[in-house]
Parts: sequence; C-alpha cells; structure tokens
Amino acid sequence: GRSSLRMPQAGSITRASGELSLVGDKLFSAARDLGVLVFDVSTPATPVFEYAVPTRGNALSLFATAGALYVAESSGGLGVVHTGPLPTGRD
Repeated sequence: GRSSLRMPQAGSITRASGELSLVGDKLFSAARDLGVLVFDVSTPATPVFEYAVPTRGNALSLFATAGALYVAESSGGLGVVHTGPLPTGRD
C-alpha cells in the first residue's frame, strides 16, 4: 500500500522542486539530488508523499504522461524512469 509519510511543512514540495508535473492524482516533483518525488494529491489541501524514484544525476526537469516519466538529469541525459502504467510504489 501507500506510505502514510507526509511532508513536514507546507511548501516542501516546491522548495525541493526543479519542476512539477501532474497526471491524474499523482504529482511528480523533480527534486534534484533526491530524484523524483511522487505525491498523492487526490486531496489537494493535504498532499501525501508516497515514494521517491532515484535518478542517475540530479533531477532538474520532468514531464509525466500516462505511459512514461521523462526526467532531464544534471548528468546531461534524459532518463526515462518508467514506461507503461505510471509507477505505483508497489513495483
């Protein structure tokens, strides 16, 4: 199931973020050296941190679709973190 971890302060999503991308009720945050942070925003007033997706370099920018998550990394590459259904944290 999903983690009940919550971000410690309001605004933590944007402070850690190079860029945000929303697909359905999932918010993906390019969080530099933390990789990509995934949040459940089905209740927008109280987003819930679900898990982090590690990246090879710092995650600077991203674009999420229903089939893939593309991440621009500081190492100069474009990483395709996942293809197919969006990651659920249970993979």
